[in-house]
Amino acid sequence: MLAGGSTDKSITEQEAVYAQYTGLNGRPTTQFSDIAALESADAVGVTNGIEKELEAVDIYNELRKEKLVGCNFDGASMMMDKRGGGTQQLKVKIHRRVIVIHWVAHRLDRRFLMQ
Repeated sequence: MLAGGSTDKSITEQEAVYAQYTGLNGRPTTQFSDIAALESADAVGVTNGIEKELEAVDIYNELRKEKLVGCNFDGASMMMDKRGGGTQQLKVKIHRRVIVIHWVAHRLDRRFLMQ
């Protein structure tokens, strides 16, 4: 699963959600779910928005528990916080074996800014 957030000019918090999987033909596929307008910009609101959008492409909680192995997020602190952020909420709802990765492109930006 890949997800990243932004705020539009109407100051509406939104989260773009993608599912990446191996299809029946064995080829990796990335499917865009939607851009979810969030109820709130906190960890609970983002987590609920992500779950809603995954369900829109028929990826329900039981399938996530069985198949989801990794999540890729933009690094927002409310998602990456290890004490109650969105990633921790997803791990509790799905299972603790999910690997969470911070977007590599965002990490590169930070390195260049620090020089």
